Amino acid sequence: MNQESPKRIIYPSPEMPNPLAKESPKEVSEPFVSDCHGARIQGWTGSPRCEACGKICKIAPEKKGVGSKILYMKLTIGGQNKEKYFTKLKKADIKVSDWSKDLINKTEFQKKKKTIEIEIVSGKDLGFTDWTTREKIYEKAQELGYGILPAEAGIAFRLEYKDQPLYEWVAVGMEPIADSDGVLRVFNVELHDDGRWLLSDFGHPDRMWRPDYRWVFARRKYPKT
Repeated sequence: MNQESPKRIIYPSPEMPNPLAKESPKEVSEPFVSDCHGARIQGWTGSPRCEACGKICKIAPEKKGVGSKILYMKLTIGGQNKEKYFTKLKKADIKVSDWSKDLINKTEFQKKKKTIEIEIVSGKDLGFTDWTTREKIYEKAQELGYGILPAEAGIAFRLEYKDQPLYEWVAVGMEPIADSDGVLRVFNVELHDDGRWLLSDFGHPDRMWRPDYRWVFARRKYPKT
């Protein structure tokens, strides 16, 4: 199966220093945000590129609430079927790769409507500083109180995430689904120059992921004290 998808643009990160920087990356005590889009620039300085637009931006200490609208979200799932979701995706002008269409066809949909809360976090937010397997990412996320999402939430998330920063992609923390070739995959929610995409990525347990890669899970639940 051929997957028509955009070419991803990966900008420098704490793990991939910016070659245009005049100084070496430095560890900082708190997150920073760019002055153009409010995109988070975690843990480094030195003419960093904005994660939203890719431009070299000035940075300032993060203010309370910056970016909160894209870190948390409520979704309604259930009461839909694949035909209804395909219609909604087309109406919203969302591009769906062949592999994602395959996953949608294999998704189990909730019969009753319900509201779920989701949260976007990176591997670094979970405590990882190096490439990590999906299995360990899921284990750590659940240990911290995050929940694994039903696959349907990935489709609903793509529909609702309308203000996604350009070139951002977010993997859905779902139980992987085997595609028509038997390969495990998870949904990916991405925004590129040609518009919003619902894509997929390999989801086998030992697949390695960078620490700055974003994931969306069921919102964290803190233990009662």
